[in-house]
Amino acid sequence: SKSLVPGFFSLTYVNNTGGAFGILPAGTQLLAVAAFIAAVGIVAYTLRMPRRLPAQLAIALALPLGGAVGNLLDRVRLHYVVDFLDVHIGSHYAWPVFNIADSAICVGVALLALYFWRQPTGDELVAKQRLVPVVVARLEFQGAGGNVDLVVEAAQYSSGLQFAIATVPGFRRQLGATAIA
Repeated sequence: SKSLVPGFFSLTYVNNTGGAFGILPAGTQLLAVAAFIAAVGIVAYTLRMPRRLPAQLAIALALPLGGAVGNLLDRVRLHYVVDFLDVHIGSHYAWPVFNIADSAICVGVALLALYFWRQPTGDELVAKQRLVPVVVARLEFQGAGGNVDLVVEAAQYSSGLQFAIATVPGFRRQLGATAIA
């Protein structure tokens, strides 16, 4: 271990046969398969996109892809991942030793969550794009007393967007909305 910032940051060589933060201590093969599936999934998602990805989404996908591939190469080549970044506060608190690939995965997942959290909901997306429905369906579910208990409306737009809303009559509250690109 080599201290770079005394009491805070060191370079410490660790052979990690498990996952981040000590999970699955002997799970090299399972984690290698998971990294491969994650990498293939990200590449497939990216290739399926009909147009160029927004920059924030491209970065948010590239970081976990690079991290997964980096850790996968270590697991296949060495049968463990080399961790070396050691953050601690004196001897009282120590974060588990990690590597740059782990950081890329964590930052990328956080950026993905932020990206999708900031995306418009189904109603907002329809209003923003001023889309005209091509196909519209409305289903009303009646309860035992003959009253309409649930209404599900679905629409498909010329852009390919599909949208569904579930509401309970008498309430202005929307139960759920899904936009499927």
